[in-house]
Amino acid sequence: MFRFKIHTLVTLFFLSVLAVACQAPEKPTELSDITIIPKPAQIVPGKGHFVIDASTSIVAPNDKGAKLVADMLAEKLAFATGHKPKVVSEPSSKAINLKIDKTLGETVGPEGYKFTSTSGGITIEAVSGAGLYYGTQTLRQLLPAQLEQAASKNAEVKWTVPGVTVIDQPRFEYRGMHMDVSRHFFSKAYVKKFIDYMALYKFNKFHFHLTDDQGWRLEIKQYPELTEEGAYRIESTHDVVCNERAKEDETFVITKELFTERNGKTMYGGFYTQEDMKEMIAYAQARNITIIPEIDMPGHFKAAVDAYGVSCTGKGSWSGFSSPLCAGKEEAFTLVENILTEVCELFPSEYIHIGADEVNKSYWEKCPKCQKRIKEEKLEDEHELQAYFVHRVEKFLNGKGKKMIGWDEILEGGMSKTATMMYWRGWVKDAPKKAVEQGNNVIMTPTSHCYFDYQQNAGSLEHVYGFDPVAEDIPAEAAKLIQGGQANLWTEWIPSEDRMDYMAMPRMIALAEAVWTPKSEKNWDDFAARVTKHFDRLDVMDVHYRVPDMDGMYANNVFIDKKTVKLNASMKGLNIRYTVDGSEPTAKSKAYEGPFEVDKSMTLKAKVFTKMGRGSDTYTTILSKETYRKGDEVKASKAGLDCAYYEYKEGIKTVDALKDMKPKKNMTVATIEVPESAAKKNIGLVLTGYIKIPTDKVYTFRLRSDDGSKLYIGGKQIVDNDGPHGMKPLTAQAALGAGLHPIRVEFYQGGGASGLNLKVLDDNGEEIDIPADWFVRK
Repeated sequence: MFRFKIHTLVTLFFLSVLAVACQAPEKPTELSDITIIPKPAQIVPGKGHFVIDASTSIVAPNDKGAKLVADMLAEKLAFATGHKPKVVSEPSSKAINLKIDKTLGETVGPEGYKFTSTSGGITIEAVSGAGLYYGTQTLRQLLPAQLEQAASKNAEVKWTVPGVTVIDQPRFEYRGMHMDVSRHFFSKAYVKKFIDYMALYKFNKFHFHLTDDQGWRLEIKQYPELTEEGAYRIESTHDVVCNERAKEDETFVITKELFTERNGKTMYGGFYTQEDMKEMIAYAQARNITIIPEIDMPGHFKAAVDAYGVSCTGKGSWSGFSSPLCAGKEEAFTLVENILTEVCELFPSEYIHIGADEVNKSYWEKCPKCQKRIKEEKLEDEHELQAYFVHRVEKFLNGKGKKMIGWDEILEGGMSKTATMMYWRGWVKDAPKKAVEQGNNVIMTPTSHCYFDYQQNAGSLEHVYGFDPVAEDIPAEAAKLIQGGQANLWTEWIPSEDRMDYMAMPRMIALAEAVWTPKSEKNWDDFAARVTKHFDRLDVMDVHYRVPDMDGMYANNVFIDKKTVKLNASMKGLNIRYTVDGSEPTAKSKAYEGPFEVDKSMTLKAKVFTKMGRGSDTYTTILSKETYRKGDEVKASKAGLDCAYYEYKEGIKTVDALKDMKPKKNMTVATIEVPESAAKKNIGLVLTGYIKIPTDKVYTFRLRSDDGSKLYIGGKQIVDNDGPHGMKPLTAQAALGAGLHPIRVEFYQGGGASGLNLKVLDDNGEEIDIPADWFVRK
């Protein structure tokens, strides 16, 4: 018996040694397999992988924040795997361990975390529940994309997590997204879905623009008419534009469920009850996101002005912008304070945003009560009257335990030392520097990078990725006052959920890395390789994102003998399909496999496709075989160009409208740009003369404008960059012979920033300024 036991033990020992010797070593994790966005501060690839299965548990300490994170993670895993992990407090092997460790504060800060995965388990450590939550979002991205869909579709999925150590924390405290629900309204369900997007990419502030001239979207119980009347409107000029664009793009179709019959009229609108808002606030809070409400005032306050007669005239009117509330009426301040009292009680956010942008002060100039207020308060002018209003409202909010945010117009007339400025006007370049020099906190949302309602092009994603909230002119000692950055989604021309997805994604992902990742760790090529792998996840989440399009060709491409067509999908993992017969490309059209030559004119259409089959916008280019156009035999030796200058009321949406207008004056300009003497809003320019071409050549021109513009050379349209949009470049070519060629540039600007320039590209595709002596006139 004893000999049998010894023999058996010896045999088992040798078998176990043999099993270990034959077991394959754990495979090292490749850094390219770690596609976390935003990129963490530190990533150390490990070995092997951890498998989440029915036996996996989640270990969480007795901490309210940690318990919430654990419960949410368990629900997420149950949804996708069909097995809900037990949440336990005692240590367990083969588990996901959540740990609160206050000593990590010096290493990862209040929102950072340490994530470790091995074949034996996963550990997420942080100072607080916030850090643990961000650690679970990293886990979410390390798991297969099918985590975002129901278990019934995931029978064959293996839930493996690669071995890796991540030590991470955000660069900026404020990482925000904004949504305007005034111009077009969005359901509570969609707002929650958008918050889910934010959570996945570690945003923590949701700026909710709830009121504006086009709609009041938040129930205020003391003033029911704000929503009973102010939440509904007849068709707006924005709707007209959307309906026109919807003929070619279904994402512009206005959500039909938001129309209703009221008083015999078809009205558009909707609003959130306070109970709705509490639900959304709680939903966001669970995902470590704070909802910051904006109640725009004293301008953009039309619903209140219309319902309660607090304008200078007692009724609402429009002159460029709506009439603001009367800063000379005490009843106006009473209304504001009562509204803000309910807002402060409803929102736990420490910040309340009051807007204070684009106030039409011409009403105040004519108002006896406003002028009396200016005199009594010893104010200099209407700018200081606005500052008086803002300071008074800020003091009221401070009394409620809140802090105030305002758009950068709060600088005008003097900004208090305690206000937070949200910078948006990219053309007022010194505003952030002035604010931090005064000691104010600043949140950066410049039009140049952060207005996601501006149309996208091939370079948009890289441009957003390059955003740095700390501008070069900010002194190093004041950089800490830059709280972070935010992207804004104004919805004049975003009438549907699909359109909102399209405008937000994937720029939102690029911004996430811009405001989280250490500057030293940012790299566009690396990001571009990672973001394409996220498209699978977005597909599973049913996000109607915009597939980044291609570059390499222009709107029109001119050649003399033959042309080599080179297309570039700009990101790995995407493929190009094209047609030359005028038809729309599909995922089954001819695949682009490399450069090819053409020797005749044709229209080429191409689209970029993901591996899941989602296509980009159609990219259309005209390939034109031409001869060099001869120059005109004219005498034109005066320097510069003739410029007809127009000013008009708001509403122009195309340069063609200038044809029916008379210019305010005529002037001469040295080159193609907006003259310094021009107003910054609601202007038009028509620049005419000649361009002096030095040699026969195919010239590549790039016309950039905010808003619309067109370029004609020799009477032929070269670039059509028309329509309302931000600073947007379009590039095209013309075969021009040496000599003088008539040139005409038409431009309009319909509000906001103003910009216009024309560049020529060299043989390497680099922009260069057109020499001033190329422009002449008779």
